[in-house]
Amino acid sequence: MVLAIALVGFHLLLLSNDPNLAVPRIFGEANEQLVQTYTGSFLEPVDRAFGSHTLSTLTTALLWGLVGWVIYAVLDYIVTTVREVRSSDSDITMPGKDKVVRHPLRRTMLIRLLWRFFMGMLVITFTVLAIPFFGRLFGEDTALMQSMQAGEALRHGATAIGGWMVVVHVYVVLFRLFVQRTRVTGEIVF
Repeated sequence: MVLAIALVGFHLLLLSNDPNLAVPRIFGEANEQLVQTYTGSFLEPVDRAFGSHTLSTLTTALLWGLVGWVIYAVLDYIVTTVREVRSSDSDITMPGKDKVVRHPLRRTMLIRLLWRFFMGMLVITFTVLAIPFFGRLFGEDTALMQSMQAGEALRHGATAIGGWMVVVHVYVVLFRLFVQRTRVTGEIVF
C-alpha cells in the first residue's frame, strides 16, 4: 500500500508541474498570489532538482548499477543451475549390482528448473499484458488532477492506488512462487 501511494504521489508531483493541469484546479484561477506562491516555493525547486546535473549523473549511475546487478543475478543463477545439474548428474546414492543409481534429488531439481522457467515466463507475460493497464493507472492520476468534484477525485485516487496495489501484489505472489516460498504449502513447493 505504501509503495502504491508513493508511486501515485510521485506521479501527481510530476503532473503538478503542468500549470494548466493542477494549479488552477487547486487554487482557483482568480487567486494569483497563491498560484505564484505555489509556483515559486514548490514547482521551481522541483524543476531545479530534476534539472540538476548532479541528480542526472546519480540517476544514470543508479540505473547502470541496477542493470549490472540484474546481469550479475542472471549470470549467477545460470552458473549455479549448471553447477547443480552437473553435480546431480554425477552423484550416486549407492552402487548396485552392475548399475549406478542416480541421485534421487535429480528429478526434483529438473522439476524445480521447469517450474522456475514457467514462472519466469508467467512474469514476462503478465508484464507485457499489463502494459495497457499501467497506462490506464497513470491516466487515473491525470483524471484526478482534472476532476472538479471531491467525489470524482476520490474515486480516481482510490482507483489509482488500488490498481497499483493489485499490480504490486501480483508481482509479489509471482516472485514468491518463482523462489518457491508459499505459505500454502509450508514454504516448500517441490
